[in-house]
Amino acid sequence: MPPERILVAITGHGFGHATRSMAIGAELRARFPNLEVTYSTAVVQPFLEKTAGGSLAKFRPGAAPGDPFSHRDRPYEPGTIEKSCFEVDPAGTAAAYRRFFAGRDALLHEEVEFLRAGGFRAVVSDIAALPIGAAARIGIPSIAVSNFTWDWILEPILSGRPDGGSILDGLRADYAGAERFLRLPFHQPSHPFLRVEDVPLVARSPSLSSKEVRSFLGLSEKRDRPLVLVTIGGFQAKNWPPIEVKGCRGFDFVVVGNLPVDPRGSKTVHLPEVLPHGLGFPDLVGAADVLLAKPGYGTCSECAAAGNPMVAVERRGFRESACLEEGMRPLVPYRVLSLPDFFAGTWESALDEALAAQPAAPVPAGGAARAAERIGEILGL
Repeated sequence: MPPERILVAITGHGFGHATRSMAIGAELRARFPNLEVTYSTAVVQPFLEKTAGGSLAKFRPGAAPGDPFSHRDRPYEPGTIEKSCFEVDPAGTAAAYRRFFAGRDALLHEEVEFLRAGGFRAVVSDIAALPIGAAARIGIPSIAVSNFTWDWILEPILSGRPDGGSILDGLRADYAGAERFLRLPFHQPSHPFLRVEDVPLVARSPSLSSKEVRSFLGLSEKRDRPLVLVTIGGFQAKNWPPIEVKGCRGFDFVVVGNLPVDPRGSKTVHLPEVLPHGLGFPDLVGAADVLLAKPGYGTCSECAAAGNPMVAVERRGFRESACLEEGMRPLVPYRVLSLPDFFAGTWESALDEALAAQPAAPVPAGGAARAAERIGEILGL
């Protein structure tokens, strides 16, 4: 029997979409060995390959079957234009979507032709609307997987602006063509899909023990000092002033990325955004005692799966933040650190509060397996 192909379309805005989509893709292949999965996204191939733990072939329409996983470099929606990773630029976002929708018909035609030429059986999207619309055009099923949709994120930004209503209507019309919405935790209160099913948390698991991670980082294995993982989720700290962390002398720190953070008097390990070989982000989460982080689905889900406290840095204008906070507070000790306090380095009080709270049990994270199971059932694989 010839292989069946599925296109997994992934928005390029935030690594959490890519990590959870690839976890679902891996579960699909494990259940259906005759399936070929193509990841279509603007997320760069090196990140995808590190997440997958192996190389991805470049997909070419019309190529002979044979690669279980492949990659297509494809940007979709503009997402939110940002002043920084903590602040949305509403005017810039509205302008970007007006430009995007001015050329949308051509992009939709390209997507339709790609799906036809590649012989794709179905589309799974997290959470680009355009490939769902393209699938409907040629009569193949599509399934959306996410905790939010772009029309909901953009609603307070585009409502009342020129062409804002028609842009939102266009996104909702595309989404409504999906066969099913597999809705993840931390989700928005309403959605444009006709049929919805809730699935559990999708989160990656550590491959190293806490002891192995601490040894890798050159830290004491005694765990006599709380370890704080500081991360802004793949974003760059462009033009940031130095952040001198005040107090916190009883902590150790692991800082991921080019953050100009100096916790004086504390043992601090600085790691590049692309982590050293053999070390994954879930390993760091599992080894940490508390996270101080920009809140996004990927970081929050892995924090909840580890049962770790979290100090979330305030994000202004990001509608998803309220859903993440509402969903996380019942699961783990969760505190919000204001932007002024973050940049002033006054972190100690929030970290102390999070660590002093009642410890949480890890949250079961079987969402990737459940989503793959339902995708197979819905598509009749």
